Amino acid sequence: MSNIFPPGNFTLDRSENDLSLHIHRIGAQVPNLFTLQAEDRIKITGGRGGSFYYKSSPKGLIVRQYLRGGMMRFVSHDKFVSLSKDPLLYRPFRELQILNYLACNNVSVPEVMAASVKRSGFLYRGMLATTVIEGSRNLAELNQKNCELVLIERFAEKAAEQALDVLKLGIFHPDLHPANVIVDAAGNIYLIDFDNAFKISNNLIGRLDLLKRWIRYCHKYQLSEGLVRGFERGMSGNNHGRF
Repeated sequence: MSNIFPPGNFTLDRSENDLSLHIHRIGAQVPNLFTLQAEDRIKITGGRGGSFYYKSSPKGLIVRQYLRGGMMRFVSHDKFVSLSKDPLLYRPFRELQILNYLACNNVSVPEVMAASVKRSGFLYRGMLATTVIEGSRNLAELNQKNCELVLIERFAEKAAEQALDVLKLGIFHPDLHPANVIVDAAGNIYLIDFDNAFKISNNLIGRLDLLKRWIRYCHKYQLSEGLVRGFERGMSGNNHGRF
């Protein structure tokens, strides 16, 4: 993932002693995300509860605060540990790099606009901002709203095709499931939530793991078998000559 930041696309603002770090797209005029006023936020339900819509931005922004999951949430709700002095190793900045890298390689992901980190010693909190995708729903929601089965299967197939493109670029998305695939009003597919994504060298193992995780999620939440069939068909790669 060399040259993840194309020259001139982003700039890094630092406060004194680097206690506050803010990367934003040049010309976007996105302020430090920790300074956004409460009255300009509209909470978004679902997930871990850390996302909100920032209505004062000209383009509209979805801002996600990084929150702990699993048992760690009982220890620290929104704080993470970093011993590194390299700002680009913080989770929000790492995800910003990945999203920008994928977008530059024609993968359908939300346009990333900014990321902010607030430090205190070895602990930090983080936020990430992406543009709003109008009229979007995730695949799990569409399944629950009784969307036509043929559409559900096709959306899942397109999600798998995008996932294969991500793998070809050397990135593995460990949290890829129907709730992390969104469909806009025109039926376009976007992959989201690359917080835990990492580099991978073996595409075949990555493909099998993606499929296993997708099937496990669908069965756990009793989602349509059409989501499984469509994803399996897309993962085969027969229509695109992959692998």
